[in-house]
Amino acid sequence: MCDNDIQNDQNDVECEDERVALANLIANLKLDIVENKKIQNQLKKANASLTQELTECKSILGETSRTLRESNSVRDSFDYDKLKRKLNETLRLLAQKDIDIKEGLKLKAYEISVVQEKHDELVKQSLLTKSHYEGLVKVKTKVITDLKLKEEKDIDKMISMEN
Repeated sequence: MCDNDIQNDQNDVECEDERVALANLIANLKLDIVENKKIQNQLKKANASLTQELTECKSILGETSRTLRESNSVRDSFDYDKLKRKLNETLRLLAQKDIDIKEGLKLKAYEISVVQEKHDELVKQSLLTKSHYEGLVKVKTKVITDLKLKEEKDIDKMISMEN
């Protein structure tokens, strides 16, 4: 009987260790989820900002088109060179804005892929942990069943010895 008590104490310690490990893993997963949500919010804000910049670029393009039409109508006037310089500057700014937006989108796409990889890894780790935990529960159940059977046999032996 003493051996059974020692074995039960060891099982209790192992179970407590498993609970602590699982609790730590769950806490870490929750922190990763919170971080993931923060990054997603940042990406949403960046996307909104880029959308606003795109709207501004469209506005600049509209203004450029209007300026071009005006310049065609006053081509022979003194303001033609001034309008041409303004148009060229506007086109240069628009091209730079386009480059900036494309670079921003590339960066955001990369950030999204990093977040997706981290998310996939967390899901995989969670599934592995769940599988490991279920295996440990099966082992624990088998050990308890084996101990009960052994205890019953020992009791039967003791009864037969008394008889």
